[in-house]
Amino acid sequence: MGTADTNRLPALEVHDTRFGMLAGSYTASLLAPVITLLMVQYFQVRSWPLAIGLLGATGAAIYSVVILLLADSGEMLRWLNEGWSSWILPLLGFAPLTAYDFFVIEFFAYSLTEFKSGAAATLVGTVGFILAIAACLLGEITVREARNRVASLAIADEDVLVEWTAARPMEDRVKVQSVVVLVGFVLVGLLAAKYSVLTTVYTLLFVAATAFAVKSNFAERVYRLTPSGLEQSRESTLFKHRQFIAWSQFDAFSMTDKAFILHRQSLRPDIRFSRKDARSNEETIRDALRTHLDHRDS
Repeated sequence: MGTADTNRLPALEVHDTRFGMLAGSYTASLLAPVITLLMVQYFQVRSWPLAIGLLGATGAAIYSVVILLLADSGEMLRWLNEGWSSWILPLLGFAPLTAYDFFVIEFFAYSLTEFKSGAAATLVGTVGFILAIAACLLGEITVREARNRVASLAIADEDVLVEWTAARPMEDRVKVQSVVVLVGFVLVGLLAAKYSVLTTVYTLLFVAATAFAVKSNFAERVYRLTPSGLEQSRESTLFKHRQFIAWSQFDAFSMTDKAFILHRQSLRPDIRFSRKDARSNEETIRDALRTHLDHRDS
């Protein structure tokens, strides 16, 4: 019988200026253009230098407020460490990309003729498009920073019971990537048929980014099992990605011919790794998991 209910994520009392700056930059990149466009339209701002000034002031204000709100960032770190946040934050940036594409087209049309004094909204929308791209990147970096921080704090004084390196089973990788690419191309085709072939400029980027994210998510990882939970980490060219999951967030574990499966609560994705990759430590891993989780029949 497992003891998952007795293991909790350690208390996180964190004062992390770097994380606050990342979260502030991400939030400002998403919200500042929207708020500025509303002000430009409401107050009928015609001067583009004034519009850009408003955008800068709004972004600075949002940035500062977020940093102040996250002076004690423990709860935010905890939220970003769990669930589907790693997908939600980066993908939110694609919403303004779609909303601002008309402004970009209009801006380039003006650049070929003459930029009118009343085109303040066009310039703000174009800058918003660029900031939306930045938000996609900042969202990913913010989540990774939060998870790395939580993992570092959670296992700082923990004994590692067993460590191994494994990837997702090949069947899972092929199946999920094929579905993602197929659905993506169907959506691209439908949007191009309904609106314009020009929509493929950003929709194909969306499909490529999603496919890349899925591929990287299935890469080989290092797993460390501790008395409090499981840490998983992987290294990419630019970053090291770590995540700590407390035993209380798991329901049970099971084994198939190809994989270990750690079942998570509610809609959180299960943790899967190849039995072939973990073969040298398989018995140790199974026994350690049984100490904390119920062994469910596959």
